[in-house]
Amino acid sequence: MSPRIVRALLVAALPLLLGGCATVAAKAANAVDIDWDKLTLREFLGVEEEQQAYEPAPVYCYSTLGHEDCHAAPVVGEATRLKGYVGPVPTYGP
Repeated sequence: MSPRIVRALLVAALPLLLGGCATVAAKAANAVDIDWDKLTLREFLGVEEEQQAYEPAPVYCYSTLGHEDCHAAPVVGEATRLKGYVGPVPTYGP
């Protein structure tokens, strides 16, 4: 590579390499205004809101001759073919 190409690549890459420094400088400037005694881990990490726990929808899968057949609710009379489920324990009778 010629020195001219190397120099052009360095000049082009320099703003990308130093772009993160502005963020660090801004955080350092804001660090003066923080009440460190009342700082929580959530605030320190910058988490805006609590994430809700993901609860999957109930699924009940039954074996068939070709493939498993899945439903959103237990199928009455098919307890012997149940292969697996996600959700509440299936109930099939009174």
